[in-house]
Parts: sequence; structure tokens; C-alpha cells
Amino acid sequence: MSEKFKQKWEEPSKGMKKVLRRKEPLKPQINRVLTRVEAQNQRLDSYINNYDYRDKEIFEKIVQAQQRHDDAHAKILADELSEVRRQKNVLMHSKLALDNVCLRLRTVYEFGNTASSITGVVKTLRSIRSGISGLLPDLGNEIFQVERTLGDVVMDIGGTVDATFDFTPASEDANRILKEAAIVVESRTKERLPSLGIPQESSYAAGSAEDNHI
Repeated sequence: MSEKFKQKWEEPSKGMKKVLRRKEPLKPQINRVLTRVEAQNQRLDSYINNYDYRDKEIFEKIVQAQQRHDDAHAKILADELSEVRRQKNVLMHSKLALDNVCLRLRTVYEFGNTASSITGVVKTLRSIRSGISGLLPDLGNEIFQVERTLGDVVMDIGGTVDATFDFTPASEDANRILKEAAIVVESRTKERLPSLGIPQESSYAAGSAEDNHI
């Protein structure tokens, strides 16, 4: 770490520089950003758990509809579950990306890495925001504020932030959901059949014994 960078990183401005810059050192700024990102990561965990619950709830309804041979209702529910899973997929991708951002920021904070590391974090945050802003606008706005703060840090260090990379999560197919539900229906049917067959066999065996006795 160069002496010039160290002054920006850890040491507060002194004398006239303090009056002119009026900026705090970069290290506490990074720490504050890390805290904000970790808070959004926890929020994403909570949202994903809600989607998991909704996923199981709708899938069970599809299974019940198929058991009633209500294919029309099952198709409507499958379309709904397809959208739920698409949205959940976006959030799960975002969660993995934010996990990576937290690790990178922690490394930057502890070791004072150069602008390139922070630039990579800003690119990732942009991609996450593009994916979740439509689903969770408030979370997307919070990430945007973090982007701006990190962008200022990069500029202060003397770097630049260029274009983002693609962030396109895969979507689920409603037909696949219907097939999954059909497998569950078949499995449950097989589980019930032995219990229905045993009394029949016992009754038949008892009847045969009586015939033989006669």
C-alpha cells in the first residue's frame, strides 16, 4: 500500500486538506457499505424463505387438482407456480451474487485492495439491481445507493467503473411443474394401493377357508 493511498485509506485529512476535501478516510466508508450490503443480504434471505413457502403451497394445490382430474385448474396453478419459481430464481441468483460482494468488500476492508477490486463489486451490484428492481424496488434502490458510494470511492482512488456483465437467470417451465406434480400423484396412489389391497386379500382368504370347510 503506497503512502499516498494509505493517507486516503486510513488517515483523516489534516490542515487545509481537511477544509478543502471534507472527506472521511476510505476504510470506514467501505465498512459502512459492507454493513448496508449485509443487511440487504439478510432481507433477501427472508424473501426467499417466503417464496419457498409459496412454492410448496401452490405445488400441493396442483397435486390435489390432478388427483381430482381437474386439469384446467392444475394448468392455471402451474402457470402461477412457474412465475413464482422464476422470481425466486432471480432472488437466489441475487443472493449468491451478494454473498460474493460481501466477501469482496470484507477483503477490501481488511487488506486495502486497489480500485479494481471495488470496481468489480460495483459491476456486480449493477447486475443484481437490474435483476431485482422490478421485484423489490426498495431493495434495488438501496443497492443503487451503495453503488453510488462505491463509485465515489473508486473515483477518489483514481479508477473508473465501466460496463456491467449479463445477469439473466433461467426461468421454469409450467409443463415441467405439471409433470412433477403427476409424479407425486402417482407416488401417493401407489402408497395407498397396498393398504386397500390387504383387506381384500384377507377377505378372499377367509372366504376360501369357509368354502373349504363346507
